Amino acid sequence: MLEAKHFTTEHLRRNSCERACLDRLLELAEYLSLQEKVMITMRFRDGYNYSDIACLLGIHPANVGRRIKTICKKVEKLYESRII
Repeated sequence: MLEAKHFTTEHLRRNSCERACLDRLLELAEYLSLQEKVMITMRFRDGYNYSDIACLLGIHPANVGRRIKTICKKVEKLYESRII
């Protein structure tokens, strides 16, 4: 466990930025369907490959790649539309 003396201003700033990004992503996740949330969670948080996701969800691996790409574009558009 890190002691308080190991935290630098840069470390605290980076963690603050990461928290802000995470908060923003969680807000945007409200606009995703349950299946979209499951797929991006499996891919980016849990590290599953397309084949594993396809097997678990009962879909073709090529469809996983296309769907994840579509979900990422959707999140990007949502993010850009709320940036102002």
